[in-house]
Amino acid sequence: YAQANTLILSFQPEVSTLARLQKLIEMAQEDGKKIIITSRSPTFREASGKPVFDWYIQSRNSASPYSSTELNRHFYKRLMRRDEKIDPQLREISSRYNIHFLDRTKIVCDRGQKNCAATTPDGYKTYYDNLHWTVEGARYFGQEMIEQLKFDQAEAALKPSNAIDSDVINPEQ
Repeated sequence: YAQANTLILSFQPEVSTLARLQKLIEMAQEDGKKIIITSRSPTFREASGKPVFDWYIQSRNSASPYSSTELNRHFYKRLMRRDEKIDPQLREISSRYNIHFLDRTKIVCDRGQKNCAATTPDGYKTYYDNLHWTVEGARYFGQEMIEQLKFDQAEAALKPSNAIDSDVINPEQ
């Protein structure tokens, strides 16, 4: 904490934890820290008692081969909407404290295309279960978050009052 310039607050908050989150933000801002809050991580309903990926792979046979497009659409269909209660509150807190909000659902899922990334571009499974990322998934989604922060920074440059400092997106620091 002492040596960090930027804190990324990323967890699965509940309504009861939001007051503590605000106290943490206030403390960090008093210490001169830059802060990014992320939304809740997207979670997926199980399929026949199994994580969606495992269910899909095990349900395939020679007559119905694996399709990453179909798998990504199955993930989207099983996307739980838990974030719709908490994320607006996280956005409001971010706005109130003038800190950046990063929507992890937008990193994982494309609501317009109605799919979620079940695999990395290299074909690795992104979720270990219905909530937790695999190591490969964390690498892939982490890179996607960096790209989103760069995009957000470019967009914020058009609105100077909402600018994000460039060292926030430099993973080398």
